Amino acid sequence: MYNTGFNDFLYSNRVLPYKNNEKWKQIKTNYKFRTREELKLHNSDIVRQMRNLEFNNGLYIYENSKGEILYIGKGVNKGVGILERIKSYSEKACLENYVPKNRRHENLMDLFRSSFGEINIYVFNIENDYEATAIEAMLTRVLNPVYVDKYLKNNI
Repeated sequence: MYNTGFNDFLYSNRVLPYKNNEKWKQIKTNYKFRTREELKLHNSDIVRQMRNLEFNNGLYIYENSKGEILYIGKGVNKGVGILERIKSYSEKACLENYVPKNRRHENLMDLFRSSFGEINIYVFNIENDYEATAIEAMLTRVLNPVYVDKYLKNNI
């Protein structure tokens, strides 16, 4: 019931589809185990790609090389922006000796490490935190990312 309304809203406001949509910008990266020095170079490449976007607030979608949506999240400057989130996930997933702080981090790292290889990150600019939260929830409901299906469904 909700999915139809959410789907209609997301398409009518051009939030979906996220591929081949001028509102979504794509960042290409590759997840694999790296040394700290290699990770600095990897993150500087992400920073370079993000600079071209001219924004740091909004939503992001992680997609693996099979086209599976892994994770949907948001970042806003009041808290932590998109760039900081992406760099943080990259660091945690790609450092072999990273020890997760909690169950959520452990699940995210398990998810990202199981998808090592080419990762596409799609980012969407939204300045308003409330709007970003609502659209993130709708996207999660409609797109059903692997993280929700694998780790959260039994806990909801």
